[in-house]
Amino acid sequence: MKTEGKTVTEILNNVPEERKEVFQKLHNVILENLPEGFEAAISYGGLGYVVPHSLLS
Repeated sequence: MKTEGKTVTEILNNVPEERKEVFQKLHNVILENLPEGFEAAISYGGLGYVVPHSLLS
């Protein structure tokens, strides 16, 4: 499923209504379990979970 948006918030807001509740729950579980330093971001045009470039240098 490809959801349009240029920010994490836009993508989450544009998830189809029938999928929004489940998608938000999944997103929250992922955020709660990400290793320290990771964050939600736009990756390859979609929602991804990445280590910010600022932590790599």
